Formats: sequence, structure tokens, C-alpha cells
Amino acid sequence: MTRPKPERSEIQFDVDETLVKDEPSDWQIRDKSKHVEHYDLSKDGKLPIMFDYYGIPRVRWVHKRHRDLVLSHYKRGCDILVQSANGKPWADEVVDKLCLDKYVHETKKKPHVMFDDKAPSEWCSIVWVEDK
Repeated sequence: MTRPKPERSEIQFDVDETLVKDEPSDWQIRDKSKHVEHYDLSKDGKLPIMFDYYGIPRVRWVHKRHRDLVLSHYKRGCDILVQSANGKPWADEVVDKLCLDKYVHETKKKPHVMFDDKAPSEWCSIVWVEDK
């Protein structure tokens, strides 16, 4: 009898203030006029990126440490899910602009409500990340 392979771990990342943020870190250039179109042009995240937020131009800074976590978990064999309360199209835009297409398995709208018989902390690890 062959045993089924264990399921891969799924790691979820939020978009706003997790993968991209409104304000730069101290080491990033604060001038919004010096924005670029894709992460590969951003000088390793130092320059902000111009996004199309449902037809409205938005400049956001990359949270490089969290982008690196996506790559790190992917390399460990995890399935990567990116979700946003602002919808799947916004999650898709951020994944594309951060050049993460080949690492992210799924994008979706973040759920507003979840019903379960147990608190999420009982069945998964929840990590809050702050940029200090």
C-alpha cells in the first residue's frame, strides 16, 4: 500500500501594509516622483512602485522583508496564497508588480467573516508583522 503524500503547507500573505505599504521604511527613498513600474527596476525595493488601483494610480513601497518571506516559504515547498480585502484584482496587480507570479499559487479576496468550531489560533499560526 502506498501512502498519499502529505499536503503542502499553505502560507497566506496579505497585500496592504504587508507586501506593499503607504509609507517607506527609513532606508527607502521617500520621493514618490521617483517611482518605477516593477520590482526588478526598484533597486531592491528602495524605490516605490506605481500601481493601477482599479484605474487610480497609487504609489506604494515594497515591504522587502515580507517579499523575501514569500520567496523563502516557496523555496521550502509551501503553497503561497496572496489575499486582499481590496479584492482579487488588487492582489493580482501587486503579485505582478512585485514579480512574484511564478511563486504565488493563488490570489483571492480576503474573507470578511469566517465560521469555524475553533479559533484560528488553535489550528494555524497567525503572525502579525510590523515594520519598526
